[in-house]
Amino acid sequence: MTLEIAFYNAVCDCVNQDFADSYLTGAELNGRRLTPRTLTAYHKMRDVKAFRDLLAKTGIELVEPTPWPGLDGNRLSHRQISEAYH
Repeated sequence: MTLEIAFYNAVCDCVNQDFADSYLTGAELNGRRLTPRTLTAYHKMRDVKAFRDLLAKTGIELVEPTPWPGLDGNRLSHRQISEAYH
């Protein structure tokens, strides 16, 4: 986790520790931009009102991560992924 412990503790306080452990693992906080490791984590973070309220209060922007479709290290757009799997 590349987050400051103060942010992790704030998430534990406003949502709960299970949420923080599950969805902050692998997330990156660069300045005021929080990028979760997975799309699942992004959607869960976006869906939990208490977490959204914390982000608004702290001025942190939740950024949708770009998925990794393969192991070659190249990121593809959502359209490219859709075309590759359909």
